[in-house]
Amino acid sequence: MARGGEGEWLRKAKGMRVSTNVGRRRGRVNQDPVRGGRAGKRATNSARGGRGGKRGTDSAPRDEGGRNPKRAKKVADEIGSSGPPPRNRESPSRLFILNSGLDDTQKDAIGDISFGGVLDIGTRTMKGDLLKFVTKCYDPERSQLIIPDRGKIPVDVASVERIWGLPRGAGKVAYEVVEPDLVMLYNEMFDIPTGPAPSVTEWCKMINDMGAVADDKFLSAWLVVVYSCFLAPTTSLKVSPRAYSAALNPREVVNSNVCQFVVDQLRLAFMGLGDKKNTICCCLFHLVLLYLDSLDVDFRTVHKDYVDERTTTVLPRVKAWNEGLIKAVIKKDKIRKGVYGKLRLKAEFSRCAEDSVFGSMDHIQKFVAARLPQN
Repeated sequence: MARGGEGEWLRKAKGMRVSTNVGRRRGRVNQDPVRGGRAGKRATNSARGGRGGKRGTDSAPRDEGGRNPKRAKKVADEIGSSGPPPRNRESPSRLFILNSGLDDTQKDAIGDISFGGVLDIGTRTMKGDLLKFVTKCYDPERSQLIIPDRGKIPVDVASVERIWGLPRGAGKVAYEVVEPDLVMLYNEMFDIPTGPAPSVTEWCKMINDMGAVADDKFLSAWLVVVYSCFLAPTTSLKVSPRAYSAALNPREVVNSNVCQFVVDQLRLAFMGLGDKKNTICCCLFHLVLLYLDSLDVDFRTVHKDYVDERTTTVLPRVKAWNEGLIKAVIKKDKIRKGVYGKLRLKAEFSRCAEDSVFGSMDHIQKFVAARLPQN
């Protein structure tokens, strides 16, 4: 008993699930220690070629990564790449959770420095296939979303200001390589032990522990999160010390051109996306929201709970895009899985605005109407 008990304890310590199920069919013992039960029986049947001698699902040859080569090639052909789609470190989820716990006085302070649009993020996640579609349409050299057969959407300073309402001052964002003195200053200010930078989770907990304080210290800490996991995310799960300089004087951030910073980070991230890189570090959520906001949507066809009289005019535009509206418009624009483009672009982005001598369709209609005989 002691020896058997010791063996079971060791298996549990290694994180393995012990299966003691006995197969009813022909009295066989289930040999799968991980899945056990019916899962183990299915695995056994698959390995034998399925029930009744049918071909098993796991009988196909696998590569070193355990993938079916034929299926992997099919996926690669569909996405036009020899590897998986680029991963995105930036996610609105962390900001969404942090912002939901802020006090009204803290939100007012954030609005005073022109970052209120970041508080209005309406969803915690981005739909993966739409994100892939939008990133394939982005041209970093032209800084445009080039939508096939429909038009071009400029990804410029004006677009960032329109969507997010971020500062558009004359100064450059101080997002530089961090100096040791600045790291020491932040360590003292926020009582951070000497060593690696804190994780984003630890940093957000620190902000929550501040309570309802809305001073410069709070704003500086909040801006570090905004830069580290939204505007200029890195591959690390820790806050970026490069954000320290950008967040050091929060009241002065209104004088810097944060809109230009977002545009530059997008271009740099995509231009540096070589064959060996599979992670995009930039504000991809801007591309997604910009695309959705550029669609010619009849909001009267959207559920009344998701729209109101301000939906088409409110600024910044992120205020209009709640989670329900985002899902509804995505559904309307989707052709099939991974393929979008059912809806037209707004007139100012439409293809005819560039290709036509007269401009957009509205311009053509006005031109014709002006030359019709008056009764």
